[in-house]
Amino acid sequence: MSSRSGIASLSNEAGYSFSTSAIAAPKRDRKADVLLSSESPGERRWGHHFVGKVPLSLSSSSLASMPQWLRTGFWRSHMSSSVYSDGAAYVRGQFVPIAEATLPVTDWGFTRSDVVYDVVHVFDGCFFRLQDHLDRFELAMAKRRLRPPEDRTTIEAILHRCVALSGLSDSYVAMVASRGKPKVTGSRRPVDCENHLIAYAVPWVDVVPKDVQERGAHIWIASNPRVPDASVDPTVKNYQWNDLTSGLLEAHDAGFDTTVLCDAEGFLTEGPGFNVFVVKDGRVVTPDRGSLHGITRQTVLDLCAELGIEALVAPIHRSMLDEADEVFLTSTAGGVIPGARIGHRILGNDRPGPISLRLKQAYWSKHEESGHRTPVRPLEAEAAE
Repeated sequence: MSSRSGIASLSNEAGYSFSTSAIAAPKRDRKADVLLSSESPGERRWGHHFVGKVPLSLSSSSLASMPQWLRTGFWRSHMSSSVYSDGAAYVRGQFVPIAEATLPVTDWGFTRSDVVYDVVHVFDGCFFRLQDHLDRFELAMAKRRLRPPEDRTTIEAILHRCVALSGLSDSYVAMVASRGKPKVTGSRRPVDCENHLIAYAVPWVDVVPKDVQERGAHIWIASNPRVPDASVDPTVKNYQWNDLTSGLLEAHDAGFDTTVLCDAEGFLTEGPGFNVFVVKDGRVVTPDRGSLHGITRQTVLDLCAELGIEALVAPIHRSMLDEADEVFLTSTAGGVIPGARIGHRILGNDRPGPISLRLKQAYWSKHEESGHRTPVRPLEAEAAE
């Protein structure tokens, strides 16, 4: 079936294809367990050999002769939460356990980091600002001339299915567009590549561990500069992380939790996977350059307006960090993350500051409002569409 329908065709390890619309919710099917207690010899035979196991030698005739109730029960058991407990992925039109999501070594997404991506989180069974993330992903693909076959509606359906298969109520969910590998061997022309979509849902990720968030992150100021905006557009979420990784290695060598980078002119930009904010005299400022237009960043700016906190996007020279009252980070992978130290400077009483904590609380309260929440569609609902 076409991937544009939002329902892709899958194969199990024995090579038997089936539609994802037949996959039940990723939880143990109690009805199938009850049926296995039947006194029917045939049902006992099928139950003994197949339910809960992968039929490595199951013939197509055996599958056809399997009772309907057991075919359903088998697939439900095989596609249970144990299979997807570490996460679910969509690769090359198939949904697979995260450990089976692979790329060819000749894919330009691997060999050249020729990729754009976006990440949205699921909290308490709901996506947060999903449409905003899809908007940004579409814009990034357009800027990099990436055109996977799946349209926006299908991409959204795929994200829902990845989360539903995983059974996770809190999840880190990624959508990735890769250039792919050339259809003409040896070609160096991007247009010769077959662009494709990758998506996956894994257990919740924090860019800064929760215990570190509680005491306040210790943030290193990297010695290496951020790659210039004119070379790599920071508003397009991408896998060019060499400068960020260099700063992170330096931070860890110095015993810090994470890092922020300045540009070659000494102006603050961002860190590995997050935006940064500086608080001075009750005013909140975030950099106007070298930074992704983060969805969490925008949420914080909106919250400042609601709470009557002055906030702006403006140049922040490195010297301002020596005078800051507070520093905090923002990311889909963690929300509002207060800092307690910036470089070798201790902020306040070496704990998260009051404005940082107020915005953190307001951010998570925002998740309870229906305007930004999109409930994850259960698999049964998608199968009925």
